[in-house]
Amino acid sequence: MKTVKEVSELTGVSPRALHWYDRIGLLKPTAHSEAGYRLYDDGALEKLRQILYFREFGMPLGEIRAVLESPEYDRKAALRQQKRLLELKKMRLERLITSIDVILAGDDKLDFTVFDQSEIEGILQNMISELDEQQRDRLTNRYGSLEAFREIGIRNFEKPESRRFLQKLVEWYGSKERALARMYEAPDPRVMMENARRILNMYEKLNRLRLQNCPAGGGPAQQAMKELEAVLLDTSGMEQVKPLLLEEADGLLAGGEAVRKMDEKYGQGWSEFYVQAVMAYCE
Repeated sequence: MKTVKEVSELTGVSPRALHWYDRIGLLKPTAHSEAGYRLYDDGALEKLRQILYFREFGMPLGEIRAVLESPEYDRKAALRQQKRLLELKKMRLERLITSIDVILAGDDKLDFTVFDQSEIEGILQNMISELDEQQRDRLTNRYGSLEAFREIGIRNFEKPESRRFLQKLVEWYGSKERALARMYEAPDPRVMMENARRILNMYEKLNRLRLQNCPAGGGPAQQAMKELEAVLLDTSGMEQVKPLLLEEADGLLAGGEAVRKMDEKYGQGWSEFYVQAVMAYCE
């Protein structure tokens, strides 16, 4: 049996956190000493390890408790799933490290010539020309004039994050010319709505498979990913969309607001399932 202090030193979990876990019923001590101190056996330590794995993925304590107390909880299945998620995080980190190595080696091709000044001005001017009267009035009220909006837009395009996005557009469309053509293309609102509907339908299909406990890397889910890819290719005009899917998965792996919104819309666990499906499909 180990005391709170010993468990803290062994695991890195603070005594205060252990006390809190006890208070909310997440991790009860195995016993108490004659003096009333909490004591933990190997079984409790194993449960703590499971808790720490779930915490690594940002799961709230209340949800961890519900999972661990569920009669359907399968420890080995949970470990396999956690291992897979850690592998996916590792892949993401390795891609980031490779990207940094390229920059440090001086081979980074990202520069300010992806689109020159005249092309950026043309993109913005085209955007302004496609605005209806109501949209023009809103921009004029907000920025003072359409010219001021255009100048702010040019400055925003000069930011590193904007340049990175433009570089990705070129990669996704296969050439700068195709990317420019797409940006100059006037979107039909009805077509945009229909495209959005088709993509959301694919998300819904993937979610139904998740709720049916289909594995993300299994046949039905991977067939759905193939259909999603076809929809994205058709609606975007891109040459390839797997890099786009991986970018989306990276954003979800990073956690935060994107995960919260997607899980709020499709249910807890959707983001995790989708990331696994994307990674399996793009491998």
